[in-house]
Amino acid sequence: LDCRRQRSRGSFEQGERSAATIYLRTPPPVDVAWIWSAPDGRRHRYQVHFGPDRLWIWTRALRVSTPGDWGLDVLIDGVPRAAFAFPVR
Repeated sequence: LDCRRQRSRGSFEQGERSAATIYLRTPPPVDVAWIWSAPDGRRHRYQVHFGPDRLWIWTRALRVSTPGDWGLDVLIDGVPRAAFAFPVR
């Protein structure tokens, strides 16, 4: 995943609803999945579909109330391409 930059809105650390914004250098494929990994091992999968002219997308807003290490894995056409960590204390 060729990311130009990433930012978030909302305070992920404080358990507020938060969404990461991923900016891409090149038009992304159609089949993209975001998988949130909770500290207890549960995984939440969200499918994202968009046109080839979209160079940015938001992950789905996710309310975090469990402290620990959350993760976001980005799958493109079923292949893991990027991973982000969100430590919540």
